[in-house]
Amino acid sequence: MLSKNISQALNKEGFSQTAIAKVLGCSPSLISKVINRKAVSTRVALSISKLLELQLLEVFPEYSKLANAHKRDKRVVDLRIKQLLEIPD
Repeated sequence: MLSKNISQALNKEGFSQTAIAKVLGCSPSLISKVINRKAVSTRVALSISKLLELQLLEVFPEYSKLANAHKRDKRVVDLRIKQLLEIPD
């Protein structure tokens, strides 16, 4: 998925990079860097994929070697996504 398409899809679903960063406990710049392929973070990539209700490799095909993320990481991502969905605007 192209970077601009990821950003547009997140915006369409009502998720700002700032809100995602807040829930994940990282900087908005890291979210931007992952989206623009200037940084690698499995946790951020998985979170973005889940928010878009897509598979990791549909959004970030370059993560093919990381696609089998640790089960613990996936549980953490799921919990953080639930938190994100509860954040009021």
